[in-house]
Amino acid sequence: MNYLKNKIKSFLYRLKKLNNTIFCKLNNKKFKHKVAIVSCDKWVYKVKEDILLKMELNRNMIDVDIISWQDKTIDYKLYDAVIIRSIWGYQDYIKEFIEWLNMLKDKDIRVLNSIDIIKSNLNKYEQFKILDRNNISHIDTTFIDKDSIDKISKIYDKYKSIVVKPIISGSGNNTFIISDAINKNSIKLDEINDKFNNVLNEVNNYIMVQPYVSEISNGEISIVVIDGVISHAAIRYINVFNNLNQIKVVKIDDLDDKVISIVNKCIKIEEYKNSLYMRVDLIKIKDSYKVMELELVEPQLFFDFRQNRVRLKEFVKAIKKVIE
Repeated sequence: MNYLKNKIKSFLYRLKKLNNTIFCKLNNKKFKHKVAIVSCDKWVYKVKEDILLKMELNRNMIDVDIISWQDKTIDYKLYDAVIIRSIWGYQDYIKEFIEWLNMLKDKDIRVLNSIDIIKSNLNKYEQFKILDRNNISHIDTTFIDKDSIDKISKIYDKYKSIVVKPIISGSGNNTFIISDAINKNSIKLDEINDKFNNVLNEVNNYIMVQPYVSEISNGEISIVVIDGVISHAAIRYINVFNNLNQIKVVKIDDLDDKVISIVNKCIKIEEYKNSLYMRVDLIKIKDSYKVMELELVEPQLFFDFRQNRVRLKEFVKAIKKVIE
């Protein structure tokens, strides 16, 4: 049954892509602008959110290509803007990705979010320094350089269950838990060197260590901000340490005022204030909320949920405002 569902879903995606292509050709003379939605080799034209964004941009007379950042044949001068989206897995090619960003900057290509925002956000060491400067409460985090991994044992002695991952990561890759309990992605202290030996380099050069927070089983609260305004929200149940993988859309009005207050502080951060989009991920610990991280590089924005289609229209309006 699941196989059949996946085949039907794949067919519908291809049909939407075909319809979009026909729409583009019929309306080619009416397009006022041309943008690129940036994906990667693995996910180009395979992500529903990208395709929905392309369709909505087309309806607003903006021509769109979905491209891979890894495609060296792309002529970026063709586009009024490139919108960073499903570049998932870039952390595995971080040197090449930074070179690509620098190339776009050298060519003076308009990038959404901007290259300066991306560079200040993708490295969690820099991101958490920005949070600290703005007095934004986040989950306790210690950064250990690759030559001082032995210090992790002291943090483990303090918390008994800790999470370790590199400062540039995504989708739970290279994220492990060190605990007496057996969990998905559990490792032992003496396995850290082996796990990170081929991951750390001169760019991705720190391990971030955090206490394992059992409240994560209640889900992360993710707030999407579009053009500096809180737009919509979801609770994400992440399957890094278990087999639960679920997203539940929630209403902004149903959220605690404390959450809204924290997000509004994040919106005002000097380094991020001109962002097209931002996702603030928080977790509730007892009666307080702490930021897990700010996502301004390639976060899922939940536009593939039907109740958020009006938010997609708002996103496209924000894009039009930038390029016009």
